[in-house]
Amino acid sequence: GSLVTCEFLLQNAASVNQPDAYGRGPLHHATTLGHTGQVCLFLKRGASQNAVDIDNKTPLAIAVEAANADIVTLLRLAKMNDEMRESEGPYGQSGQYAANSHTEMQYRKCMQEFISRQLEET
Repeated sequence: GSLVTCEFLLQNAASVNQPDAYGRGPLHHATTLGHTGQVCLFLKRGASQNAVDIDNKTPLAIAVEAANADIVTLLRLAKMNDEMRESEGPYGQSGQYAANSHTEMQYRKCMQEFISRQLEET
């Protein structure tokens, strides 16, 4: 499916984590098909990176098997961001941190560079 179609469906209440009969959600399918833009969209919309399919594979495992370096990088960056959000909070507390924190700024810069490189290649 196209990126525009996916965005339309998500804006109209489609579930970003709805699995099919094989336990594969949209993130699994986008990863399998090598659709980097869709992977990015689904991650931004809160797709579960830890969801496993009937073969007990996560989207990251699928990307590694397919040797898709761009999607592996994107999934690892998103996972790193999730881990940072869980471990770093205001005054040493766990939880989300401010949008202007150093860690959040570094993550956003990294993601912007990655996405701009993807756009240059297409």
